[in-house]
Amino acid sequence: MSTSAKRAASGALFLALCLPTTGWSAPWWQPQRVVLHAGQAFDPPSVRFAEFAGVAVARDVRLAGRLGASVELYPLLVFNQTRTDHFTRERVAASCLSILLTFDIGPRQGSWGIRADAGSGLFYGYRPVPAAGSRFNFYDQGGARLVRRIASERAISLGYRFLHISNFGLAGMNNPGLSFHTAVAALDW
Repeated sequence: MSTSAKRAASGALFLALCLPTTGWSAPWWQPQRVVLHAGQAFDPPSVRFAEFAGVAVARDVRLAGRLGASVELYPLLVFNQTRTDHFTRERVAASCLSILLTFDIGPRQGSWGIRADAGSGLFYGYRPVPAAGSRFNFYDQGGARLVRRIASERAISLGYRFLHISNFGLAGMNNPGLSFHTAVAALDW
């Protein structure tokens, strides 16, 4: 990993650990949501097909009114991708730490609402993702979920996220990237 990539990874980790704790009812390290995320790649055509699935633990902090931030840690993402020969398939494991801005729509005490979120994170694949890319990438995502509140602090949600994985050219001239349409489900407590 290059020096600039190491600096970027260190900076993101520092930000995640130093987010303000105002409004958190539990210690900063205790998750409050489990996120299931899966989807199908649609770009570029040279990659043919790629699918992925992952599970994250997440923690929120309220910034102002309905605006907040969420830190999502994906200890394991699994990609099923086409290799550079365009025929052979391989499974690749990865990990990611992502920070998202969130915006809640709907009554705070109501049973239904919508949460929009968008952000970026640092991604490390245990082999290159996509196959012609690099191990270190950025994990950009944005979407919305329909939220059903079950109790005051408990909710389930289902929605859509657009996901793009790319190294932004930081790992050399080769930057193929992958984009996914994904389904996301979450359980808050």
